[in-house]
Amino acid sequence: MPGGACSPASRPPFTAPPTDDGDHQMPGPVAPPADGGDLEVPGLDDAPDLQALDAACLPDPWSVEGWRAEVVAGDRRWLVVRDGGRVVALGGLWLAPDAAHVLRLAVAPARRGRGLAVRLVTGLVGLAEAAGRPALTLEVRASNRAALNLYRRLDFVSHGLRPGYYADGEDAVVLWRTAPTDATHDAHGR
Repeated sequence: MPGGACSPASRPPFTAPPTDDGDHQMPGPVAPPADGGDLEVPGLDDAPDLQALDAACLPDPWSVEGWRAEVVAGDRRWLVVRDGGRVVALGGLWLAPDAAHVLRLAVAPARRGRGLAVRLVTGLVGLAEAAGRPALTLEVRASNRAALNLYRRLDFVSHGLRPGYYADGEDAVVLWRTAPTDATHDAHGR
């Protein structure tokens, strides 16, 4: 991945969250971003901005039409941060029957290192809990130490590997926040 800034989302609907190394290296306790920016729910009109940010972070970004479908899908929850009306950070969940799965997380290169990824993940956790999904899961490239450190700071725990998960053959680390029940664990083979 260019600069290690984002992870590819290679297998919908289970995709790895893009990361932003600067946000993952914040020292000390988790803090709100220094530059503000409220978390907002994106709308259909945001699809071009979402696609542009996706393209800045991923080798296989979703199309504008794909983003339009995502923001209105009943089993998805998306959050964005804007700067001057433009989307500069995004994060989203798929609300599976038994858990929430982080689909994407991206922060514009110029906005990294300001706590926006932490803010988005915290917001996604709140959305998942409000939807009755206190367990969250995601995959992260095994080589992406910055992302692994961020998620661990936010109470995600490793639950094994998915060998060869990514198109280039790299393994994914499976992370969970709030341990899954035995039924959830068994249903996903994790």
